[in-house]
Amino acid sequence: MQTNKGQALIELIIGFGLITIVLGSVSILIFTARESRQRSANILVAESINIFQSEALRSVRGEDWANLVNDTYHLEELGNKWNLVLGSVEVDGFTKEIEIDNICRDTSGIVIDCSSGTLDPSTKKITAKVSWSFFFGGSVEKIFHYSRYLDNTTWVQTTEAEFNQGETQGTIVTNNAGGEVEINFSGCPGNWQNPQVCVEKDTPGQEGRDIFVQGDYAYMLSGGGRTFLIYDITDPENVPDPVSINLQARGLSLVVQGDFAYVAASHNRHELQIIDVSNKSSPQRAGTFDTPGREDGLGISVSGNVVYMTAEAGGGADFFTFDVTDPNNPMLLDSLDLSSSGNSVFTLGDYAYVATNDNNRELIIINVLNPSNISIAGSYDAPGTEDGLGVFVRGSNAFLTTESGLDDLFILDISIPASPSPISSFDLEGTGFDVFVDGGYVFVVTDSPNKEFQVIDISTLATPFLFGSADLDDVVNGVFIKGFYAYIASRDNQAEFQVIKGGPGTGGDTSGTFISSSFDAGKSVGFNYLTWLATQPAGTDVIFQIATNNDNSTWNYVGPDGTPSTFYNSPGAIPLNIVEGRYIRYKVTLSTDTQNVSPVLESVTINYSP
Repeated sequence: MQTNKGQALIELIIGFGLITIVLGSVSILIFTARESRQRSANILVAESINIFQSEALRSVRGEDWANLVNDTYHLEELGNKWNLVLGSVEVDGFTKEIEIDNICRDTSGIVIDCSSGTLDPSTKKITAKVSWSFFFGGSVEKIFHYSRYLDNTTWVQTTEAEFNQGETQGTIVTNNAGGEVEINFSGCPGNWQNPQVCVEKDTPGQEGRDIFVQGDYAYMLSGGGRTFLIYDITDPENVPDPVSINLQARGLSLVVQGDFAYVAASHNRHELQIIDVSNKSSPQRAGTFDTPGREDGLGISVSGNVVYMTAEAGGGADFFTFDVTDPNNPMLLDSLDLSSSGNSVFTLGDYAYVATNDNNRELIIINVLNPSNISIAGSYDAPGTEDGLGVFVRGSNAFLTTESGLDDLFILDISIPASPSPISSFDLEGTGFDVFVDGGYVFVVTDSPNKEFQVIDISTLATPFLFGSADLDDVVNGVFIKGFYAYIASRDNQAEFQVIKGGPGTGGDTSGTFISSSFDAGKSVGFNYLTWLATQPAGTDVIFQIATNNDNSTWNYVGPDGTPSTFYNSPGAIPLNIVEGRYIRYKVTLSTDTQNVSPVLESVTINYSP
């Protein structure tokens, strides 16, 4: 009997256990189904919130692209419009946030990581995220891209009046069919392979010393450097007589920035001279500075409010930095003893580059990050013992000219200033007195017989070669390139100031350039696409470059790959590195291999997005 009772008890316990298991499983199923329904409901809510966020953000973008600044935000409606507010926000248990970030692309336009790509300033990566913590939590994320291209507008130039606002160099604006640009065959012929002297001016005294161009004016030292002259070069092939003042000393080098010209002179009490050129018809002497000793000032450069000057080697310092915030009262900041004469100086970024007569350091690099505490960063010893004379720096490359030797032009890699390394060299067959770099060419003035002006092709830095040259009547001391013209300071006593016509083309080709007026979009926009209409007879060509900026003064023209060595041969997209800006100009070159047969530019259209 007791056995039956025990067995019944066991069966009862087992039954209760089975019931518990069944009920537990049912409860879990009910709870899981409920959680699944709630999670699905939360996901639907989150996805709806993200759709709403993306649409609201679209209105923020439409109001002003500049609103999309990289950061994390949430959206709030203020004053009947949506606004981005920093940080995330929680509403009804859901945390909402929008992250804005950059987009970068490779050369094919494919989106890649920004560590190796080029920034696309007209596209933003948007990450809209909604998360919640209740019912075990969860999140929904939506990633998409916004561009400014949806609201396109255009700038068009097609009438005579519109083209007349631009600058002609060997071209002419005509009105045969409402307005167009053609080659001006009555002008001076020439290209960089066959450069031609277009203008010669006899200046007071003898020997041009140096020359600098800013805007529509060329500034020159002549009369052995004693005379400071200003030439109006609005029309480079028709230059009127200059305005001049006497420096009462030999000016050996000059540079111009804004309303002031800075001259390194031989005057024993005024080695630094500053000239106010705000009134081009009446330049006035401003401040001066007397450096220690009696050594002449030799080379000069300016960057911002700091002037850098070299001097002949003497018993003390021969490199100086000056604060010219007040041009009437320049103040010495610091100086260095280079133990050599600095024949010329070029400044770029945190460094000054000095061509010297030191046989072991023809190029000396000086750290000028703090102009009040300067120091030598590195140097380069050119082969031979010839003095360094001219220096020009572009990007991570320095171009150094020297007295006549085995080679007289040296192209250097200066990416590591402490140890510049040679890339290549070139034999100018004479002394290189001055050097200028523009586009894919190095321009050097020399004493080489029959090749006093030389154009060196540096499209491949490792293999420079002579592209063109001009036979002048005397040695040239200084050169400056603007557009398709070279402005030179010559030792020719009858033609100290000269203008040489260059530009694209080869052999007997004729070419001219037209630079548009500036277009002001009113604010920073995204410039998208360049197109044009032109008539091109056989043997003619039309090529374009584009420049953008935010100051309406810094014009660096580039082609479709964003570099100055390429040109648009057909309509195309504006390169990413210059897409963004407030102002834009185009530069078009017209060329022909047949006299009196010109291509005709009829209209230019640039598409942009606010």
